[in-house]
Amino acid sequence: MPYKFPRCEVLPLPDHQAAFRIDGTERLRWHFGPSYPRPFFYPLLDPSGTPLTRMGHPGAPDHDHHRSVWFAHEKVLGIDFWSDRTPARVRQKSWRCYQDGEDEDLGYEVEGNFVKPGEPVRLRRHSDARRHAVDLDAELKARAGPLLRLQTFEDAKSEGEWVAAQVANDIRQGLLPTDILVTALTGEEEAAYLDRLESCLKAAGVPCWRPGSERDSTDFRREGCVTLAKIFEAKGNEAWKVYVARFHWATQPVAWRNEDELHKRNQAFVALTPMRLWCVVTGKEGPIFEEVRKAIEQSPELAFPAFRRPLRRVTDDAD
Repeated sequence: MPYKFPRCEVLPLPDHQAAFRIDGTERLRWHFGPSYPRPFFYPLLDPSGTPLTRMGHPGAPDHDHHRSVWFAHEKVLGIDFWSDRTPARVRQKSWRCYQDGEDEDLGYEVEGNFVKPGEPVRLRRHSDARRHAVDLDAELKARAGPLLRLQTFEDAKSEGEWVAAQVANDIRQGLLPTDILVTALTGEEEAAYLDRLESCLKAAGVPCWRPGSERDSTDFRREGCVTLAKIFEAKGNEAWKVYVARFHWATQPVAWRNEDELHKRNQAFVALTPMRLWCVVTGKEGPIFEEVRKAIEQSPELAFPAFRRPLRRVTDDAD
């Protein structure tokens, strides 16, 4: 029996956000980060994609507390939780669960206080949560192979050639070119890297399409082609198999771009999210690969200390 993906999904996102999607399209987003006095929903979109709510009030400049859809009381024990003019704050301490199933979605229990630095946070998948079809069918799982693969290299040339050979093999094994997305984290010589990767793909007999390469085209995919996209072009799109190259840049902010490591780690998260089933992560050996390996070892749980800016970074160790 074919696996039926749920119509409604909740997708955890960076910066204390969660997207609510219907049939793969985001319709609502929840913001619960410490940079705002209270959590709120924005945007809320109708079927055509038009926003139904707004931030603030056009007729009242002092109504910044009007953030789309939010929940608050004007007075609780004499304390004003309604306006932005008081130190009172409303905080979401944790997600009780992301539950996968016909009536609920995603399948994870989240414990801990995300806004208290150093507070233990634990993500745990319920043992009785609904599983992906690959997890339920041993034969299908064997045919699918590892859903997450890490591969490191000495240099960018070896990485590009290996990725191209793997993509060519994926197509020989039955994946359509449009099922595959190849992206890479930003960093020094990013454009030159993508150009070389395109050459490697073509040398392996893989036609590829680069979004934005034609002035009048807004296509993200082209029939018969693998998509080779910059990370910000890939954001919001999906593919059955995603290759994320140059992953070592997740801990290497670029000074002239005014990047910090938290920004780079968020970018790495964004690079991983387009996968529908398989993900291959490549790059030079470094701290981020060791972190991912440790996370895999903890499965089906993941424990880490909560943090807020400033984040203690890998780059701090060199200071």
